[in-house]
Amino acid sequence: MLRILRFQAEVVRKLEVSEQLYWKNEQDVPLKSIHLELIVADVYDNILESFDGIEIDDILNFCFTNILDTLNGYPIIPSSWKYCNANNYKIQYNIPVLIDPANPSDNLLNNLTKDDIKKIRRKTKITFDNLKEGYYANIFNRKGLIDFFD
Repeated sequence: MLRILRFQAEVVRKLEVSEQLYWKNEQDVPLKSIHLELIVADVYDNILESFDGIEIDDILNFCFTNILDTLNGYPIIPSSWKYCNANNYKIQYNIPVLIDPANPSDNLLNNLTKDDIKKIRRKTKITFDNLKEGYYANIFNRKGLIDFFD
């Protein structure tokens, strides 16, 4: 658990140079911070433990891939948590599923509308394109609030 929290802190530190640069706020994505924190924890649990010397761009790509997978119905299940058992869930759903680690019968994304899902998917795909090109200002400073990337 402590390793996950340290990993999350490192990713958040790199993603959140300031509150203004936080991806969900900068891109007006209708997700809560807890959603993104659980997505990052899932990436760590299921993907990154086996990678040594991984770069921040790779971590970002894994996180955004995980967002798209979740929107496509593949659930994020905090299986390392005591009360969550991945065997209790389907492999894929018709809606985005992010299991609440505090209440494994609760889907934290239950209130997303179809328009929310479309917007998140569109913003995530645009982010992928910008990551490939190295256009970080388009991701984290789209609104031009600071000159950090200039």
